[in-house]
Amino acid sequence: MGNHPIVVLKLRYSVKDTNRIRLTPRERQVAEQRARGLLYKQIAERLQISLNTVKHYLAEIFRKLGISSSIELSRLFYAGAI
Repeated sequence: MGNHPIVVLKLRYSVKDTNRIRLTPRERQVAEQRARGLLYKQIAERLQISLNTVKHYLAEIFRKLGISSSIELSRLFYAGAI
């Protein structure tokens, strides 16, 4: 077996810091669905909103949390920070 590099993502906020970040109830729903791995189209269908609305919500969520990827979003979600 060869050596495999370990990738570690450093979040811009600690779990404690994100407690001050306020997401709207709808942003929280969208964030949860994306953190669980649903695609944008699946989120739109489940929440009965447009694909563009999903994109808008995720852009706002990422901005508020200071993150730039769905992986970071998942890490925060599963850490109980959002």
